[in-house]
Amino acid sequence: MSNTMKYSLFIAVIIAFLGACNSGTDTKNLKDVDQTEEMDPESIRDSRSAGESNVSNPEPKFEFNTMEWNFGTVVEGMKPTFVFKYKNVGNDDLIISGCEASCGCTTPKWTKKPVPPGGTGEIHVAFNSTGKHGIQHKTVTITANTNPPQTILKVTGTIDRK
Repeated sequence: MSNTMKYSLFIAVIIAFLGACNSGTDTKNLKDVDQTEEMDPESIRDSRSAGESNVSNPEPKFEFNTMEWNFGTVVEGMKPTFVFKYKNVGNDDLIISGCEASCGCTTPKWTKKPVPPGGTGEIHVAFNSTGKHGIQHKTVTITANTNPPQTILKVTGTIDRK
């Protein structure tokens, strides 16, 4: 097909499209459009937040039972453990791609399968107090498909020497 024929076909399609768009417009439809401008801005905002936000923002979201674990005072060599429980209160499957402790003495294990909206998961954390003493402050950084992508859990406690 030559360039002239392509151009002519393109113009014909544009003209047909514009004609179809204008043929359905009448004063009743224009009047309806004008009325939306007179609506109370608060009611427009309320109608948008009443369900459209879930569709336009399909993100998973953590809701933890607690974000901090204080294991109290333990004797050096003990290995206290704790389970951080969470619920996915978002609108899409929550997937944890990793959990990293700030120190080798803290070991996290987590739910590896996707957690659907409304579902629950767990992050098991063990703290090895061997070779430690005094007040301890550790963190577990969770990387997931959430916004923000990283969530930090805190682990604190005190180690007494044997």
